[in-house]
Amino acid sequence: MIEIRRSIANSKLQEMYKAFLNELKLESTKTLSEDSKDEELWIAIDDLDEILGFVSYYPPDNFLHHFYVRPDSRLNKVGTRFLKYLQGEYGPSMKLKCLVSNHGALAFYKRIGFETCDAGQSNDGSYLLLAIDIP
Repeated sequence: MIEIRRSIANSKLQEMYKAFLNELKLESTKTLSEDSKDEELWIAIDDLDEILGFVSYYPPDNFLHHFYVRPDSRLNKVGTRFLKYLQGEYGPSMKLKCLVSNHGALAFYKRIGFETCDAGQSNDGSYLLLAIDIP
């Protein structure tokens, strides 16, 4: 069983954050705590209290900032459960930026109903602004 719960930045999440950055071939001198300032952190855990993934969410803008699921948990619908949980907490509308180079994440977001509403460029590369509004 997968449980979603609020969390705070800690050493385990910092390690997962570094794995997230490494997977995307990104560099940051900031910690997860610094990079998610004023955002709410959520984790997905399994029956053994192992962290399967995390998200940071900024409620005033309905913005999903960081979203990471461990590679070995991606086929277990952890990402879908995260999104449904967040929509239950904050409402059906949310938006996020996804790097164009992150093909797996883009395919996931499109599959569950996110639509492209803008595009841009950041220090990390080209990105798409995606949004969803599920009633």
